[in-house]
Amino acid sequence: MQPLLALVCLSAVSTGLLASSATDDLRFSDPDSYMDGRIPKTPTADSPASTRTLGFGPGLITFDIETTTDVARSAALQRDGRVIIAGHAQSGGRENFALLRIHATGVVDTSFHTDGRVYHNPGTSNHDDVIHAVQIQSDGRIVAAGRAKNYNTDVELARYLSDGSLDTSFHTDGIVATQVHDNTDVARALKVQTDGKLVVGGYTWLFGRYNFVVARYLSDGTLDTSYNTRGTQTTLFATSDNGALSLELDTLGRAVAFGTKSPSDWNIAVARYNTNGILDTSFRTNGMYSFDIGAWAEDRAQAGTIHNDGSIS
Repeated sequence: MQPLLALVCLSAVSTGLLASSATDDLRFSDPDSYMDGRIPKTPTADSPASTRTLGFGPGLITFDIETTTDVARSAALQRDGRVIIAGHAQSGGRENFALLRIHATGVVDTSFHTDGRVYHNPGTSNHDDVIHAVQIQSDGRIVAAGRAKNYNTDVELARYLSDGSLDTSFHTDGIVATQVHDNTDVARALKVQTDGKLVVGGYTWLFGRYNFVVARYLSDGTLDTSYNTRGTQTTLFATSDNGALSLELDTLGRAVAFGTKSPSDWNIAVARYNTNGILDTSFRTNGMYSFDIGAWAEDRAQAGTIHNDGSIS
């Protein structure tokens, strides 16, 4: 069994939070070719999450959500100190959206859904569905973004009430699937604007390669057509694969997407978008910038920070 592994740092500042799995997604590739580097192990008998918690070492806890492979990909800290951990859990030969809530002490919060965990298959077919990012809205509702297999692989968002049940005021059933183009679309990052709109970043398959994509949704789950007129923006960063792996919002509400691009070797790539979804040409020369840290090395920006003065690191 490969348990979900979460490292939670709750210091006096109470803002340090890290969720991880025993293996991580270090290579950008087709999500349907098992890009997550999973190592399935022999399944064991299922039991409630509240009884399947193993603590060891100072501040280190493992949780087993399902009977085979569980992976944490994102975490969010609630105002009351409880932690939402999100990713996927494998069941019945497929991966499902999975969330777990724990108290600040590391104990599973059994008031969340039924036994502290939520896992379900939001796609319309029996294929892998994965949460890559989770955020807590100001009203306490939980938003998750990732990918789900419908006819193609789509950007998938789900919103949950604070008790873990799906929020049916979001879209019609708490779940929104977006087919950006005609093949594979993946959300890797999610941010909530101060007005409640949701901005996601990731990648989409177009013209025979992956490309940066950002999208914005209204608070009810519909695409915001004031954002690049259709709610999505695809950026052709390079002539080979490229994609956004992280996203931040600056003080002016502009989305800054961080990721990687090829060809030859992988370079760090950054793009900034105005609040209307159009590339911000005041950023470098055309709203995009890439750089190579090491020759023939694989450089990827998995995260970024925007400082108060607007500088980016």
